[in-house]
Amino acid sequence: MRDPVRLIRSVVMLPLAFAVVLSTTACSKERLKNALGGDPRVDGKWKGDSTLMASNPDVLFTTFKTKNGIEIAPIGTIGLRGFRNLRMGDRGWRAFDINFLRAGQTLEAYREGQSVGSVALKRGMWGDNAPALDSIPFCEVIVPSALPTAAEGTRLFTLKKYPAIKTPPKPVSDAEVTEALRETNMLVATKKGIPISMLPKYKRTVHRVNSGHGTKPTLVVIYDDPEIYPDTLLPDWQRPRHLVVFLDWANWGYKATWTYATLGNKGAPPRFRYLDYIDVNEDGTAEVLFGVQNATDPLFTIVIRRDPPLWIEETRFRGRRCQS
Repeated sequence: MRDPVRLIRSVVMLPLAFAVVLSTTACSKERLKNALGGDPRVDGKWKGDSTLMASNPDVLFTTFKTKNGIEIAPIGTIGLRGFRNLRMGDRGWRAFDINFLRAGQTLEAYREGQSVGSVALKRGMWGDNAPALDSIPFCEVIVPSALPTAAEGTRLFTLKKYPAIKTPPKPVSDAEVTEALRETNMLVATKKGIPISMLPKYKRTVHRVNSGHGTKPTLVVIYDDPEIYPDTLLPDWQRPRHLVVFLDWANWGYKATWTYATLGNKGAPPRFRYLDYIDVNEDGTAEVLFGVQNATDPLFTIVIRRDPPLWIEETRFRGRRCQS
């Protein structure tokens, strides 16, 4: 049953939000004043941004690689309304950086759908008396990022700890996984245009997702051929270079419940990047999240949810670091 307190918090617009945001500590109040500058009353965007900040949203973050190493940036809010994209003005993002991305602050890290502990941040976007962590030319409003102390193998983070999805009562054996992959190779991959003889060219990864549905975990299988198909050639009859297959347990074994295939070049839909799974709407079941294998779109987010007996794409948000 949903928590009525969280429900009220998610729908009530708090008055005097600017005062609430600035009321944490004297130190943070002074930082906000110095960082934001100017008169907030003449910034029309700030009223909504400060209200959002005052509501203490649950924020979802992901990682991406830059010249600084691995950075973390927000991709949206999660809670009773599910995944929502997060857009603010420059003043709002600077307040966000001060409130949540300062050195020493922590985020909850997730791997295989459950929290693996908190990760401290080295610094946020705009440090005290320090240059910005990174920049985008001619960008007036940039989504802030932070440097974590550790993030290897982890791609999802939250401000607050979320409970793990209930483990299915029947674990899947290695033999069952092997049989499911054999059937997928012969049936799903070939149906999507990948000849059996070409499968050795693909890197195949398998993720076991405790979705909260059914008696056994969902298998998320990703086939990725590093070959880039030239944009100058016609795609007719070309085998996909990237294939994602969701498999769920049925009466007589695992069956495909969702697929995604693409050539993956510049003229085709993007290749997916598996992030992880988490309960984004607090209903006790998991959503699977993907990014894309495109360095220019590090905040691109795809949310796949179960709509028994199948999975469906619920959200595709082309998040960008530059929001101006």
